[in-house]
Amino acid sequence: LKLELSEHDWYRLRDLAAGLGLEFMGSAWDRASADLLESLDTPAIKTPSAVLTDLDLLEYIAGKGRPMIVSTGMSTLEEVDQAVDRILRRTDRLILLQCTSAYPSEFIDINLRAMQTLRSRYGVLVGYSGRNTQAAGQHGHSRKHRGPLSTPASSYNRRRPGRWRPVDRFAG
Repeated sequence: LKLELSEHDWYRLRDLAAGLGLEFMGSAWDRASADLLESLDTPAIKTPSAVLTDLDLLEYIAGKGRPMIVSTGMSTLEEVDQAVDRILRRTDRLILLQCTSAYPSEFIDINLRAMQTLRSRYGVLVGYSGRNTQAAGQHGHSRKHRGPLSTPASSYNRRRPGRWRPVDRFAG
């Protein structure tokens, strides 16, 4: 039973995604997978929550010069502090993801307000990663609500001249 893709398979998937007009990315669990994602010329490298405390790996990936998307599930703020410190030594192209590492998660448990803490504490772009069982609209939340978490990335970056603008790369 084969449980992982060959390097050739990864290139085929990347080419298929490109043919469909999709951005192709993957998560780096170790140096070898980070090197593979770099060779695939992914627009960013994501790291899963499970490697947030592998500070040497995070710094290694940050040194590749690609934007990093870092999940923070199962972590304390002190662990996130250490990870962000190591990453920012090499790059400021960082997005932190609030992640509740329980799958599937109930909406009440996903703690979206943690994104405000991440944004104010580190001054980087933030987002959400997870697999919740219900959409926000099912809980009386509306897209009409415009709070601090709904600020578009382009507006966020206009307030911080010279900061990396992921919307430039990922926008269609």
